[in-house]
Amino acid sequence: MKVGRFWKLPVCRAMIVLLTALMVVAPCALPIVNANEADIETMKNATVRIVVINQGRYLGHGSGIVIDDGKHVVTNYHVIRAVEEQGAQAFVALGRGSDLMRQTTIRATSQANDIAVLAVDRKLAKPSVKFVKREDVKHDEDEKPSVDAHDEAE
Repeated sequence: MKVGRFWKLPVCRAMIVLLTALMVVAPCALPIVNANEADIETMKNATVRIVVINQGRYLGHGSGIVIDDGKHVVTNYHVIRAVEEQGAQAFVALGRGSDLMRQTTIRATSQANDIAVLAVDRKLAKPSVKFVKREDVKHDEDEKPSVDAHDEAE
């Protein structure tokens, strides 16, 4: 199919117009939430890699974020789906090598919301973040929401 014919299809033109409108309007409709550099660094440093293995075979990986006491990680459900469906194991990888892998157990999942909470077998040497309620977040340019960071030691 040539590009000219593709553009003449009404559905394609409508999709392109809709996507263009979303790119222009969506950023304007989002509330402004500022975070200071320290909060952003804490979030970056609290990020971990989740590795899923079944009977010694690598199935996939994703990311997660260390929360609360340093013994829990939030990730997406699709990352750990094989753990529930196939009996695979999920590990938090803190680097390369099996000595830097921490075994996890599932504490809670929501397939509909694509979220999972994993418990780690021991405290991670990473900072952790604390969730806040949506209504507690200020959406004002002058207010900066803070991330409660905990210095963690293994």
